[in-house]
Amino acid sequence: MKAKNLNDLIEKLRGETKILVTGPCRSGTTICCHILERELGLTFIDSHSNYEDSAKSIGYVPTFGTFLNFSKHCHNFIAHGPHFHPFLHQVPKDVMIVFMRRPIEDVMASTKRIFKGKWNSKWYDKRSRLGVPFGLKGYFDKLNYAQKTYWVWDNFQKMNINKYIEVSYNILKQHELFIPKRQRKKFRERQWQAQTALVKC
Repeated sequence: MKAKNLNDLIEKLRGETKILVTGPCRSGTTICCHILERELGLTFIDSHSNYEDSAKSIGYVPTFGTFLNFSKHCHNFIAHGPHFHPFLHQVPKDVMIVFMRRPIEDVMASTKRIFKGKWNSKWYDKRSRLGVPFGLKGYFDKLNYAQKTYWVWDNFQKMNINKYIEVSYNILKQHELFIPKRQRKKFRERQWQAQTALVKC
């Protein structure tokens, strides 16, 4: 399922109580989370903080196992998890996956700008081999990490997922929280507002 525009995305997600926003790193997952938080009134769960509900803390997040445990006990959340993309076919059936799609050249340009060429994608590469037929590994190894992420999603994961919606990066530009590219040149990793020094999302 794909969102036609921003309003369509919001309407399709109304009534969902467990949402995971994912996709390649630098594909727009951060701003998407904040837009959905604003429009749906759900609790934003930072991928670099504690996963918690109003009652208790479940634990420190960045592992997929922690997210699985969290999602069993908690509701009314929007979780940020670009680093969970190799495991999406293992997400519980009651979790709605919002998968970001952004032109690969833009994803890689953003990665280069933010990480100054020092970002290591081996962690992603190894896990993105999931579902790759043996005969295609030579082809697969020549792809960059964004291409690998989209290949695995399109050819293996999404047909094995219960609930998902694909979101084009461009439709996020329709929201007032979205900041034009020319104004983001000096933004740091996970920064999404001009007034925010560092937002871990």
